[in-house]
Amino acid sequence: MNRIRISFHNTTLVLGVMLLLHTIGPLGAQNTAMEVDGDLTVNKTASVNENLKINPASAPGTPNFISGSNGDAYIKDQLEVDGNTNMAGTLDVKGNLIVDSSVLSVNATYNTVGIGTAAGSYDKLTISGGGIALSEQASVPWDEEDLAKFYAKEVNGRAEMFVMDGYSQYTQISSHADPKLFNPGADSSFSDLSVVLPFSFHHGNKYIGKGTVVDLAGLVAEVEKHYGKSFTTVYDLPPEETETLQSRQTRLELRAKERILAETPEVEISIKEAWEDAEIKEPIVKTHLITRYRYDLTREQVIPFQVEENVTELASTGRYERRLKEGVRFDESTGKFYRQRTLDEIQLPPDAVPPLPQWILSRVPQRGK
Repeated sequence: MNRIRISFHNTTLVLGVMLLLHTIGPLGAQNTAMEVDGDLTVNKTASVNENLKINPASAPGTPNFISGSNGDAYIKDQLEVDGNTNMAGTLDVKGNLIVDSSVLSVNATYNTVGIGTAAGSYDKLTISGGGIALSEQASVPWDEEDLAKFYAKEVNGRAEMFVMDGYSQYTQISSHADPKLFNPGADSSFSDLSVVLPFSFHHGNKYIGKGTVVDLAGLVAEVEKHYGKSFTTVYDLPPEETETLQSRQTRLELRAKERILAETPEVEISIKEAWEDAEIKEPIVKTHLITRYRYDLTREQVIPFQVEENVTELASTGRYERRLKEGVRFDESTGKFYRQRTLDEIQLPPDAVPPLPQWILSRVPQRGK
C-alpha cells in the first residue's frame, strides 16, 4: 500500500479543488492511504471508498469532530460507533436504528420500536426485561377523542398511575387512594389495621368536574361482617419479592445521587488541582511472533504457523511534564478547570427520599424495618 502522510499543528489544510487527490488518483483505486495530523478542511467533496479512521485526540478531554459547518456530514450506508458519541442537533435516520443490539431497536419497515429486544412486526412497542417508569405530571392531561392515555400524576405528594379515555374520564389504576385525602372526615379502611391491605377505586371527569373514591376494602369488610363469610385471602410474599425499609432508603438515595450526577457531572477546581507530573512516553515499534492457523482439507488438519507482526508500544523515557489530570478539562469560554464528580462526594438534602405513607408504615412488620 502506498501511504501519504501530512503533519502540521495549529494549521488548517484546505483542499479547495482536491488537487492532491486528483494528483494521486482516487484513494481506493490506487490503494493509497493519506494520514493527516491536525485539521483537514474540504471545501468540495472527498470520497473514501474503504475506512475513515479518526485517532483519539492528543489532549485528554479534547473531542474529535466530523462536521459540516454550513451543511451536512453525509455518511452513506452504515455508521458504526464504538464508545460514547455526543450529537448536537437532529439525528435523522433513514432506515432501521439499532443501539448495542439489545438496548434499542427501531424498525423502519413496520414502524415499531423494541427496548431490550428487537422491534417486532405487529406491536408498536415491545419491552423486554423490565418495567416502564413514568415521571409524574402536575395536572390531568387534556383528552383527545381518538387517543387513550396512560400517565402518572401526583396525588398528595406521591406518583400514582392513571388511564384516560377519549371523553376525559380518568381512572387511578394504582388503587390506593385513601378517601381521607379528599375528605378528612370520611370513613376509611386505610386507618383500620384489621384490614391487611386496603385498596380503593378512584376516578373523575374533567367535564363533570367531580371525582369519587370508593373504599373497596372497607366495603368488602362490611360485607364479610354482615354475612359472616370471608371474601379475602391473605398470603405471604416470597422473600425475593419483599424489601426492607432500609433497603428502600439505600436504593432511593443511590438513585437520587445518580440523578444529581447526571444533571451536574462536573465540579470546578483550581489550576493547582488540575495538573499532575506525568512521564513522557514515546512510541516504539516492536516485532512480535504471532501464532496463526491454516487448514489442510486433504489431510484434515489445522496447522499452526508463526508470522512477524509489528506492534507500536509506548516506552518510558524518564522525562516528565505537567499535564491535565485524567478527566480534567479546561473551558476556554470561562477560563475555568473542571473535573468529573463522584457519587460519594454528593450530599443529599434531608427530603431526598420521600417517606412512605403512614398506612403502609403502620403495617410493616417490626422485623422488616
